[in-house]
Amino acid sequence: FKPKALYFQVFPRWFLRAATRLMPLVGKDPTKFGRNGDINLKELAEVDFPVHVRIPTRSVSEIKSKASAQHASQGGIQMRRGLMGFVTRVFGEREDFMQAYPPLENGAKRKSDLFDI
Repeated sequence: FKPKALYFQVFPRWFLRAATRLMPLVGKDPTKFGRNGDINLKELAEVDFPVHVRIPTRSVSEIKSKASAQHASQGGIQMRRGLMGFVTRVFGEREDFMQAYPPLENGAKRKSDLFDI
């Protein structure tokens, strides 16, 4: 088996930057996110990753919520509640991905399907 492409999910940088500033105000450490404290949101917020694929997810919202519950230790269920849930509903439900392989040239057209290679 030889994969045709490798993608990484990316989160909106503006949201991560805002969250890392607000978290200390409510007693949370943005460098130790998730139940295991092994996610550093501050480092993630410093990098502006390109978005090569944007997938609308509103039609599978309920399935996505159930799947997020399976990743509770990584904050999965938390991402669908509270402020993040509100932001998702306001700005539309979608997932953004960066194509890591094969590398893309700058200015590549954004796709809406991970299998459109």
